Amino acid sequence: MTVAPTGIAEALEDRYRIIAEIGRGGMATVYQVQDLKHDRDVALKVLHDDLAATLGPERFKREIRIAARLQHPHILSVFDSGESAGRLWFTMPFVKGESLRELLRRKGRLPLDTALTVVREASQALAHAHRQGVIHRDIKPENILLTEDGSTLVADFGIARAVGDSVFDTGLSQGLTQTGLAIGTPTYMAPEQATGESVLDERVDQYAMAAVLYEMLTGAPPFTGSNAAALIAARFTTAVVPIRQTRTEVPDGVDTAVQRALALKSFDRFPTMTEFAQAVAPSVTTPPQFDTLPPARALAAPVPRSRSWIVAAATIGLGAIAVTGFLFARKTAGAAAEAGPIRIAVLPFQNLGDSADAYFADGIADELRAKLLKLPGVQVIARASSLQYAGTTKAPDVIGQELDVRYLLTGTIRWERRADGKSVVHLRPELMQLGDKGPATTRWQQAFDQPLTDVLAMQSQVAEQVAMQLEVTLGTRAKTQLAALPTSNSVAYDAYLRAMSEINDNRPAALRRMIANLERAVAIDSTFAEAWSRLAVARALLYSNATPTPDLAELMRFAAERAQASAPGDVAGYLAWAIYYATVTLDLGRAERELRAALQLEPNNATVVQRLGINLSAQGRFADAVPLLQGATRLDPLNPRTWTFLAAAQRLRRRYGETMAALDHVKALGTPTPSFVLARVGALASSGDLAAAQAEIRSAYSSIPPQEMDVYLSVYLDYGWVLEDAAQQRVLAAPLSAFDNDVATQQLVYAQLYHIRGDTLRSRVAADQAVRAFVGLIKQSPDDAQQRYLQGFAAALAGTAADAKRMIDDGVALERRTFPSLMNRTYYAEVRARVAVLVGGNDKAFDEIEAILSGPGMLARGHLKLDPIWTPLRSLPRYQRIMSMAPIAETR
Repeated sequence: MTVAPTGIAEALEDRYRIIAEIGRGGMATVYQVQDLKHDRDVALKVLHDDLAATLGPERFKREIRIAARLQHPHILSVFDSGESAGRLWFTMPFVKGESLRELLRRKGRLPLDTALTVVREASQALAHAHRQGVIHRDIKPENILLTEDGSTLVADFGIARAVGDSVFDTGLSQGLTQTGLAIGTPTYMAPEQATGESVLDERVDQYAMAAVLYEMLTGAPPFTGSNAAALIAARFTTAVVPIRQTRTEVPDGVDTAVQRALALKSFDRFPTMTEFAQAVAPSVTTPPQFDTLPPARALAAPVPRSRSWIVAAATIGLGAIAVTGFLFARKTAGAAAEAGPIRIAVLPFQNLGDSADAYFADGIADELRAKLLKLPGVQVIARASSLQYAGTTKAPDVIGQELDVRYLLTGTIRWERRADGKSVVHLRPELMQLGDKGPATTRWQQAFDQPLTDVLAMQSQVAEQVAMQLEVTLGTRAKTQLAALPTSNSVAYDAYLRAMSEINDNRPAALRRMIANLERAVAIDSTFAEAWSRLAVARALLYSNATPTPDLAELMRFAAERAQASAPGDVAGYLAWAIYYATVTLDLGRAERELRAALQLEPNNATVVQRLGINLSAQGRFADAVPLLQGATRLDPLNPRTWTFLAAAQRLRRRYGETMAALDHVKALGTPTPSFVLARVGALASSGDLAAAQAEIRSAYSSIPPQEMDVYLSVYLDYGWVLEDAAQQRVLAAPLSAFDNDVATQQLVYAQLYHIRGDTLRSRVAADQAVRAFVGLIKQSPDDAQQRYLQGFAAALAGTAADAKRMIDDGVALERRTFPSLMNRTYYAEVRARVAVLVGGNDKAFDEIEAILSGPGMLARGHLKLDPIWTPLRSLPRYQRIMSMAPIAETR
């Protein structure tokens, strides 16, 4: 006989009739019930009293709302929820089948194909949830259901917490872990989850999924213990036994992937669930069907919101400003007595401790750079350029000449963890002075040995000593700034340093890790201004490059507000607000006012200077932008990004010789990245040299995987037409993951390439899928003009002229409301011209082209000559007139 929970059967009798208890776990009891309204059987889950009391009704409702928005073929959805008779409950589909736990009890271990199928389908569900910003946190065989028809369903998202929710409302952690209640099952719980870290990311689900796969293949979990404490201890003290030791038919690649996903440190695992699944079950990348899985990308992996790499950068390039007092005068390394700024580089400190502490050593050097930036009359070489000398054997005088500095601050650092639980930091800084002739000399050095809790004060002491040796006169404000501590909490500071170790990696997984660590830092210390400011920047990158959502915009606003409130009058707050205004509200005037204040405080801050230059360039104000970007190359001379942004400005003003000169600096700095290759290819294509552009791409294959390079060029600025035949075929064979799992982008690229290759049927099929995929993106971001333009482009490729016109008109209306940058405007105009050509509106296409060519922009005559999309125009007199016009002079 079924025993119903006290009072709830009566409370729900007008809606549900309880039939039988079908399961009981650590969180809830599950009943099969009849849904009286819809005459169907559903599963009713009633939370146990302790969990219900911990959650409370409001938090429970919030968590259920998170679960309810997850719609995916492999996620067990939520039908209904509520509070009745003092009990919290929700209903789900009643699944005919069994749980994976029940199957494992019967079989012991599973066939390889069965296990990998479960992983593939469960990983698709989890990857979808992660793209919505939701982590499950309790993946285990009990929560993986197997239907009668062989499909996999992931259950129990009802207690999942949205990533970032911990700081959305108040800036303090309010997640379930704050209550002291550990969510998760010890057997499958990631180490960081077991130790109670307040901010978790999607890699806890990856760890759990790997543990489940391990058990499916071996018949036992990777770690065991007599109790929870013993099990967790085993995880930290013993290694995972390879699967192939007990089951030799398991491929080595599967075993290796599971070992990596079970790594003790989260950063040693795969960046995303999809990448883990690809390693063990490659077909996880099969594109979903639109009628069952609408594309949704809240807080998703950044797929280019702007198909021009420079546009996304310009969006957070901040604002327009007329700069005075910036110190750009070129100095020689030994020019001691000349008037002008003192130039110093803080080189990476040599880490003498555990290699895992490298982030800590780099962070100490970063903080010293930040403090020295506040010294009047001092220019500090930026982080990216200084990091080029990590582990270098170059002599100090050579480094000084390459960086054009008179002083180098270097040293060693070791983080000692003692048996008594206390940590001591041993720092040996050395200030070296470079003379006109002869070797460098030591100006000052000192040994610091202080507890970890005093490391922040130690950095202030070092900065004060350096200021004294540089004979810099310190006013009251400068003294106060040098003595100020960014935070008084060493744990918060450690989280901040971990975040900053990934500052130059804008890949989706790295951004999410950075955000998670910054959220942890501000949850521990809600007055940590620099962490709040960096959090605003990281969220801005997601907002600019992914589908912008109101929730993410609000998170940015909140971070900026807290940065300013935590340190009134500091650069951190001004920069955070400037980023918010330029990225979300597109109010460059407000951004400019924030930047003026920041520039007055730190006129030699490379970040501020570079962003100003980018933004001015985006507005077409090159007379002000180019000197700023040139100045950034003095402050950050070995950072390829500084030269690339300068090259982009020169290309916008159609000065292709100067563009290539700046890009030659990039090439000389070493291994290229896809964005740098794109810049060179774009400049060469603009000047009409297709052979040189293709040679540039072939050269890049030696350091960048060919498919990665080819896909990048096809996505950004639509440069698939530059690719040679084999490269185009690589793009067409690329999996969805190569496009950051964005179906709309993938299918639009496919449509363009098939169109170029003359395969009209395949082009229209792909274009139609792209149109449908954009529907979901537009629902998430209804005010994003670019999504409408790209949907219109796809409709034109699909051959539906009326739909294309309507979508383009929607884009024009939104563009007039949002005042996009110069680069966005000219790119949108180019898309309108492409659509016009595709639907037979040649005159309209010419009107758009002539308007673009009348001023600065990316579209050039070289493109008109080479890009196949313009072929229908080339026999017309108006095209000949355009191509015979004299080169357009810079207007401003």
